Amino acid sequence: KLFIGGLSPETTHDRLLDYFQVFGDVVDCVVMTDPATGRTRGFGFVTYRDGRCCDSVLAHRPHVVDGREVDPKRAVPRQEMESSPRSSSATRAKPRSASFTHHVRKVFVGGLPPTATNEMLHRYFSHFGGVEEAVIIHDKQTRTPRGFGFVTFEDPIIADKVVSVHYHEFYGKMVEVKRAEPKADASKSPNRHRQGIGQRFSCL
Repeated sequence: KLFIGGLSPETTHDRLLDYFQVFGDVVDCVVMTDPATGRTRGFGFVTYRDGRCCDSVLAHRPHVVDGREVDPKRAVPRQEMESSPRSSSATRAKPRSASFTHHVRKVFVGGLPPTATNEMLHRYFSHFGGVEEAVIIHDKQTRTPRGFGFVTFEDPIIADKVVSVHYHEFYGKMVEVKRAEPKADASKSPNRHRQGIGQRFSCL
């Protein structure tokens, strides 16, 4: 299974299928759409009968569909990522951190366009629920945006819902969303269970 990012708003299921079926037998093809508006979310998935077809697609970059270069990547089910040996060892090594993630209200947003603002970040993620804070990180010297930011929700359940979709179409650009948690040094603080502004966060 492949994740196909950067799709044009004009790309339909049939057009996506027509393009990628030349690499092998496609058993499933879907363009993800917003359930409320019916408009494309800018990405989709293609599943081949033979996994070697995925290798062929990745080996023949770049790919252009409907006049736009798309970004194919291997799609890894979330449950497989969580049950991988690397993930399991990390859980055993830091059990407190693992349990803490269930209460994290802050998410990391990467790949933001240079034109993005705090207001745009707040407006987009408010569609999922109450947003307490939305901030784009800037370089301390140049004050230029560094291409990522953080969004803190009022409820950790909302954060869970947001990170269940790894890639979001943010004003025409696909951005990556991950759960954030305090770094190890911050976790040693007496206030480690409070997501204060002064804490440093990393993405999971």
